[in-house]
Amino acid sequence: MKFTGHNIQLNNGEQTRPGNQLLADSAFMTAIKRTVINITGTDKEQYSELKLVDLACMEGGYATEFATMGFTTLGIDARKDNLLKANYVKLNNKITNLNFVLDDVRNLPKYGQFDITLCLGILYHLDAPADFLKMLYKQTNKLLIIHTFYAPKKDIAYSFASAIYKIKRLFVKKPKGEQLNKKLGLTEEVRKSTTTYIQHVKSYRLGPLTQNEGYAGRWYREWDKKSDKKKIEDKTEASYNNHRSFWLCKKDIIKALYDAGFSSVYEQLDDIDDLASKNPKKYYGRTMLVAVKN
Repeated sequence: MKFTGHNIQLNNGEQTRPGNQLLADSAFMTAIKRTVINITGTDKEQYSELKLVDLACMEGGYATEFATMGFTTLGIDARKDNLLKANYVKLNNKITNLNFVLDDVRNLPKYGQFDITLCLGILYHLDAPADFLKMLYKQTNKLLIIHTFYAPKKDIAYSFASAIYKIKRLFVKKPKGEQLNKKLGLTEEVRKSTTTYIQHVKSYRLGPLTQNEGYAGRWYREWDKKSDKKKIEDKTEASYNNHRSFWLCKKDIIKALYDAGFSSVYEQLDDIDDLASKNPKKYYGRTMLVAVKN
């Protein structure tokens, strides 16, 4: 069983991705935990009374961490391979307050209300993200944490990026891969696992600025709509039931959260420590948003 996303410490002394940073020790995980604790309180004895759901949980790393802290935790993912790995961790670590279900995250209402909802890396894989946020408001009692790509607002800076890139190659000597990675502060592992804006542009997957559900953003091609089910199943970092998704602009994500009913929305920056050398908020166009329901 090969894990490709989460390095999780197992009770037998092994790790799911040896040689990589433990997810539990990452600045990203620490930032999420700190936010949850700040909002829900520091009384660990009460954690068992709080329900947490991890949407598109992948290999179960985040869900496992919160269940270990004491939260009653549910992980939802649409891919069987991900849940096989997640349940392997659950059984190995003998965690009784953790469950995983095979389902589309849009079916969350089937599983009731949750005090804390983790929406990490899934919002930008949906074709109706604003409607999804409205649903999350109804199903979340206290706190929603979102980590997502957002679409660039300016057309001129993005629509012609591919052409500019090609022109620059005619006049500027292209640095060798190793030199470029060093300049950007990219390790080989991060370079291979991270999709940058220019990669999206070069593959012509992110479209022009437009409107969807009344909000600004860009359509993104996830996979060919003629793809068979097996091929879609194997695309573990792509959408599942929609061949294209809509990336909201950052301002529009925040507006959609307020429109959904959340009383306060914050941007969480603590996770920057993992990628500080690359200035990820600019280079990757990602953000972590915290929405509070009072």
